[in-house]
Amino acid sequence: MSVANFMDMLAQRSAAYITMGLYSIVAGFFSGSGYKLMQLNKKSGHLKYVHQSFWSRVAPNMMIILIVTFGIYKTGLLTLNFTGVDITSGISLICFGFWGWTLNIVPQFRSDNILFLDQSIDWDNVASYKWVTEESLQIDYYNKTGLLTDFRTFIPPDDQLIVERLLSDKVKDKELETED
Repeated sequence: MSVANFMDMLAQRSAAYITMGLYSIVAGFFSGSGYKLMQLNKKSGHLKYVHQSFWSRVAPNMMIILIVTFGIYKTGLLTLNFTGVDITSGISLICFGFWGWTLNIVPQFRSDNILFLDQSIDWDNVASYKWVTEESLQIDYYNKTGLLTDFRTFIPPDDQLIVERLLSDKVKDKELETED
């Protein structure tokens, strides 16, 4: 928009309105996606296992705090200098921070499914699992289109027995259901 305005192809007011509209669309996307992830988290049952470390929990939250703080600054609330573009860009940053806060970067093993990033993997869709290395677990599952895919995750040695029991119980439950 700035280039089009500089070349006199677009008036400054029109460029500002288009930019505000784009920021509003981005804010709507991230807030809607974050809300969807919150609802998915609520419907997924009790948390059975998740590996939390500084790098998987605290560091992303610190980044989110920085993004949201910059978004608040960008809206003009701290300086009391408001423009439409600044308000919409700040709100889009705040919504991006909200979405990042709801995103699961580490798989969460729950009673009804596995939550990973922005997807839910039902236990019925888990085909198999195997230990690739001593601390790396691969889970094969069928995605929504029916294709077999996988993901790998780090499991510390102290938690491997917990995860092994959880996965073997879920696989046994699935086998019992198919026999009936």
